Order: sequence, then C-alpha cells, then structure tokens
Amino acid sequence: LVYLFLHHVMAIPTQTTALIMLKNFLNGVLNSLMASLLFTGMNLRKSVARSRIGYSHSIFIVMVSLVLMPAMVLYVIGIQVYLRKEKEALAARVSYTSEIARSSLANWIKEHHRNIQTLAAIVGDPDVTGIEEMQRRVEMIKAVSPAFNRMGVLDTNAVTIAYSPLKDENGKSNLGLDFSDRPFIPILKETKRPYVSGVVMGRIGNPAPMVPLLAPIIVEGVYK
Repeated sequence: LVYLFLHHVMAIPTQTTALIMLKNFLNGVLNSLMASLLFTGMNLRKSVARSRIGYSHSIFIVMVSLVLMPAMVLYVIGIQVYLRKEKEALAARVSYTSEIARSSLANWIKEHHRNIQTLAAIVGDPDVTGIEEMQRRVEMIKAVSPAFNRMGVLDTNAVTIAYSPLKDENGKSNLGLDFSDRPFIPILKETKRPYVSGVVMGRIGNPAPMVPLLAPIIVEGVYK
C-alpha cells in the first residue's frame, strides 16, 4: 500500500518510497516487540498465567530484542554520520558556488565600472566642455553600456548637467536634479577615486533599488 499510494499515486521517487517503506516496517516490528514485551511482563505478574508463557515465546522475544535493539542503535548512528557528511558536503558546495558568484559579480562590476571611468575621462573639464558636448558623450557611452539603466554627469554641487535618458518614464526631465544629499558625494570629494556605492533607492522615475557606479572628474587635483 505504501508503494502503491506514495510512488504511483503521489509520484514520490522510488528511493524515498523505499525509505518510507523501511521506516514503516521497522515501526511495525518495534511496535509488535514492545507490545509483546508489555504483554509478557503483565502476565509474569500474575501467578495464574505464568504457565501460559511458552519457553519458545520467551526465547523468541529475547533473541529479537538482542538483534533488533543494537541494530536500531547502529542504524540511527549510521544515519547521523551520513547526515553530518552530507551537511559538510553541501556546505562545501554552497561555499564554492558562493565564491564563484562573488568572483563573477566582482568582475562584472569591475568591467562595467570602467565605462564610468571612461566617461569621466572623456568628459574632461566641465568648465571647458560644453553642455551639449557632454550630453553627446554621455549618450555615446550609455549606448554601448546596456547594463546601465541611467548615466549622467553632475557638477560640483551634485546637480545633473548631462543625462541619458533626458527624461524619466514619467516624462520628467532628468536635468537639474540635486543629489548633494546622497552619502556617496562626500566620499567622492574626499577620496577622489572611483567608487561603488551600496544599494540606494532611485530618485528618478518610479522608486526602485539601484547600485550607483561612480567616478569623480578630477582636473589638476580639483574635484569637478
């Protein structure tokens, strides 16, 4: 019945079905043994019924107990050892997979961060490069960087002066937006080095989590 209903009706794999069948078998044998021991013990307390307990029956109970009880102990110990080894193997696989994922993500971020550093390099001095020229260069880098949702240039006051796309999904302009309160602005001004920010909520268009990849524009040691 276990095989019929679990394997064929519930479509449980054969190995799992066999394990459940073994568990049910052992449960049945142990229950019968415990019931027999209890019944025998109760009868032994009645002087009238002592003669009703056969010698072969007593030997059978003792032999089954001597075989089955140690076997169950060894079986449980074996399962615990197996589970511990499987847990260790699984932890090793998860650690290996997470390391590959971390390395792949780090390489992906590093590769795409170069696009922002390239943009910072070709923009040059914002005081010299015209707004239209900066906008053209931003759109050019954005066109070859499909992984980016948006891309832009901020002035020294962290206000957008060139952006791609020019409008968000709601039709509002992306120029003239103030990002001076963002936590990564002071870091860029202090370190003057490319920076990958943590996850922040996007302020443009519909709010959504985003990870800014940033590069400062430095002209003769001055943050621009």
